[in-house]
Amino acid sequence: MFAQWISWAAREGFAKARREPLITLGSAPLDIQDFQATILGQLGEQRLLPAIEVDIADAASHARALDADAQGVLQGIHRRVGAAILLESAGVATDRAAHLPEIRFALGEPNLDVTSIDDAASALEKRAFFIRKVGTDGFRIGYKPTLKKVVGDRRAALTGC
Repeated sequence: MFAQWISWAAREGFAKARREPLITLGSAPLDIQDFQATILGQLGEQRLLPAIEVDIADAASHARALDADAQGVLQGIHRRVGAAILLESAGVATDRAAHLPEIRFALGEPNLDVTSIDDAASALEKRAFFIRKVGTDGFRIGYKPTLKKVVGDRRAALTGC
């Protein structure tokens, strides 16, 4: 998995002239299907695929929609926060959660204000279908949809009748 990640980061850095000083959790290439399969295999939970695609990685995901207006250092911040939440909370195998200090540490860059990370995590959780708030400063991604998704699906079903 890490070899795939480094290979992708080197290719991406050369092609787009990215200047990230380190490979951070937020730079995980979750939009690449081979990497998704590797991550899901490592986590042992294939049911997380819809959560990864809908909330973080897909072209029409919630994170990418929130990132549409971000520029400069904040470009892609919601996708990076979503990736960090996924990797820090380690899916559904444990009761772990990604807490804001861990997410800040995982994504911290010299020019990035840490309050931006907090704001991005809150905005993503408010919009996401599979990311839940845990306690006062924690987030967890799971394969069970949140109430927002269930209500949205019901409304869509009712309007379709």
